[in-house]
Amino acid sequence: AIGANRTGILLGEGAAMEGNLYLQSGSSILVEGNASAGVLLLSPLNGDLRAEGSISVTGTGAQGITAAGRVDGDVTIGGSVSAKGENAIAVRLDDGATGAVALNGSVVATGFAFSSTSNYVAPSLVTEDTTPLDERLDADELLSGGPAFVIGGSLGQGLLINGAAPDPDLSDDEDEDETKDTIEDFNENRSAGSITSYGSAPALLISADWDGEATEDLVLGEVLETVRDTLDDDEDDDTDEVLAQFAYTYGLINRGGISGAGTNVGFDGTGILIEGSASTGHSVIIVGGIENIGSITASAYEANATALRLGTNVSTPALVNQGTIQALISTETVANAIALDIAETASLPVLENSGTLLARSTGNSGEVTTVRDLSGTLGTITNTGTISAVYQNDGVSLTTRSDGTAFDLRSNATGVTLHQHEREATYDANGDDEINSLDTLNPSITGNIFFGSGDDLLLIEGGTVTGDIDFGAGSDTLTASGADLSGNLSFGGEGALVRLLNGSTLTGDIAFENSGTSDFLISGGATYAGRIYNTGSDLSFTLDASRAQLSEGTALTLSNLAIGNGA
Repeated sequence: AIGANRTGILLGEGAAMEGNLYLQSGSSILVEGNASAGVLLLSPLNGDLRAEGSISVTGTGAQGITAAGRVDGDVTIGGSVSAKGENAIAVRLDDGATGAVALNGSVVATGFAFSSTSNYVAPSLVTEDTTPLDERLDADELLSGGPAFVIGGSLGQGLLINGAAPDPDLSDDEDEDETKDTIEDFNENRSAGSITSYGSAPALLISADWDGEATEDLVLGEVLETVRDTLDDDEDDDTDEVLAQFAYTYGLINRGGISGAGTNVGFDGTGILIEGSASTGHSVIIVGGIENIGSITASAYEANATALRLGTNVSTPALVNQGTIQALISTETVANAIALDIAETASLPVLENSGTLLARSTGNSGEVTTVRDLSGTLGTITNTGTISAVYQNDGVSLTTRSDGTAFDLRSNATGVTLHQHEREATYDANGDDEINSLDTLNPSITGNIFFGSGDDLLLIEGGTVTGDIDFGAGSDTLTASGADLSGNLSFGGEGALVRLLNGSTLTGDIAFENSGTSDFLISGGATYAGRIYNTGSDLSFTLDASRAQLSEGTALTLSNLAIGNGA
């Protein structure tokens, strides 16, 4: 860019400004120049900051909106903000805001010359005429941008990336109700927010150390949403009036789209990175937890992709996913795709998934992990959706790997309860004019599961589990009811209890390598097929009105054998 230090709107250093700053819909700010900004607030703002128009800044160190001081009020981004150039950042809230922060528009940052063009060519498309990698784009077309949206201070009323709210109690009768009196009734007044980073920087960065070493914890309070009359429902020509406010129990809610796209070869992709201070020990605390209803995506070519990372000293009680959290890589070299990554000093006790958690590699060289918990704090997991760690053929490999990791919980020493079950049908999903069990989607887990040294419980009440399961040490229990499991099981702790009930099937070998007693019960029309080893434990085996097909190589030493009717 030609020129430098240009600014569309500048609030200089000094005392706080009193009043609101409002960029109306239809307004625009266009700035070209290095170290330049669309809106630059160097002093605190005692009022609301609303940007409903268009802001575009191009140049090295470009900044779309930067609030260096604290905003004592609400921050709403309803239009579009884009920053393009090396180290470019679209939105920065260096010292946070006392009110609510809501994104109803689009935020984009990149250092690349092109966001719709990649220098990656799929292996199956490479020929002797393919242009060499270093000739596809020039170095000055592959500059590294900064994060798209940065939160560097506390948010009193949380962060909302907006979009349609789900209806938890949807029924046919409620769907015909035209009165706006519930959260989802106002969806037509909401706009979907999006955050996109093209390059290695995260799309959304929440960092206690962003503006120097942290001197206090960064806290996201519970979200407060304000819904405005964007459609002029009452026909009074006032589209700015407040129709409703809704208070939620989560500090971070995503209903829109968050994407960290590496785009070009060798650039990592990161959707959301949340990190406390490693130097001062201050934390990022997300009150109430994180709710994702939209999509959080990371993608990369010959590089790593992490959709959501809870980094150093991050604490939040729960992650509730009703949407999609996915990490996607295409690689012929060593690279990692991780959908949810929890660092050693982070804390996330509860994970609830009714949507999609996915880690996928196109090509066999990558490593895919859907959930990796290095903190050992993740103790309760509930799945009624889809959790997958899979490989996709790149069109060149003769085989496709099937050893992805759905859960890496080996750091947990206190025990994990992983419960999969079918959700109760609440609406007519299949269109047969009835709400019944046929409207329930089967939950699934695809990929290997690694437990830690605690007493673990794997309770599968419906759906499928495909992959090997290593229960580690401890006294562990697997109970399956009305479910289908495929993969090998291994127990290495003190005791083991395996129960196949109510028509469940288990196909795979079982190694009872634990030192204590083990019980294997097959009942209620369940079926087992595979080899069983009990090298170190006393095994009690019960078969009641069910079937067991033991494969060649089974070596059993039984302390008790019970065969019931119909076996």
